[in-house]
Amino acid sequence: MKKYEFEPAGCESPEDLIRLLLEYREVYNSDEQVIYTYDPTSGFTYNLNPKKTCVFAKFRGAWIKKEVEWYRKIPEHGVLCWIYSNKSNMRIGRVMHYKESDIPFATDTGAVWEHADPLTNEEIKQFLDPEDS
Repeated sequence: MKKYEFEPAGCESPEDLIRLLLEYREVYNSDEQVIYTYDPTSGFTYNLNPKKTCVFAKFRGAWIKKEVEWYRKIPEHGVLCWIYSNKSNMRIGRVMHYKESDIPFATDTGAVWEHADPLTNEEIKQFLDPEDS
């Protein structure tokens, strides 16, 4: 499951808002409601009043939604991952901590690894009940 965070977009002009829409496709207000959208086929839409022509008057106070890398929000119980330093030594482990370094992932055993990829829901189901697979 993807995790998202909302953050102020820092718009200072209608041009800034248009650049954000081209990059993120949606811009929100501080209540996390979509206020503007952009679709390459239909153009720009002002969602608070879709019958009006899209004007970029409400650019201040715009927020964007960004995907958060899973390892920046590791829950207290950790994340089950494929852990490895090279593909030949892959194994499953519970990643508990991340730090910016060459070997960033620490498991519940204290071992550190260069790479960690969270298990998919299907892999977890297979692990819990291998006969259903």
